[in-house]
Amino acid sequence: GVPTNRRLALRARHFNGKLYLRLTETGLDRKLSARPHLWDGDEWEIMLGRKQFGEPYLQILADCAGKKQFLLQIPQADGKDKPEGRHTGNIEVSSEEKNNVWTLDVTVPLSEIPGKGDVLYGNFFRSSNGAELAQCWNPTFEKQFPNRKAFGKIILEK
Repeated sequence: GVPTNRRLALRARHFNGKLYLRLTETGLDRKLSARPHLWDGDEWEIMLGRKQFGEPYLQILADCAGKKQFLLQIPQADGKDKPEGRHTGNIEVSSEEKNNVWTLDVTVPLSEIPGKGDVLYGNFFRSSNGAELAQCWNPTFEKQFPNRKAFGKIILEK
């Protein structure tokens, strides 16, 4: 990818049927930007499903102002995914920018993630006005973020 000075961290925990995510960027060297269209500003994208291929997955978008959108992506016969519209579950998002650190906390009830089982597949992206500047957990090697081949395996341990 493009060289970056970003220092990103992701922490995850599950407890009582919920997945808790804390995504942070430290050492910010500029003011974060929230735009009317989520993809045009500073935001995180989180994609979570129970299978890497063949089943729907949940796409969570959240920007630095705490604006959020939840989409249910449905696989199509042509191999692409199509949003079925906004998902209106009990997902919570909070955002804080303080002392050159941006912290985004996301709480996802596991029941909101399509499918069954203790294994998840997904990816996490930190972007800001352009796919070429995005950083992600598992590289997609393309400008399209929802690439299921790049979904990593997440095992929920008890």
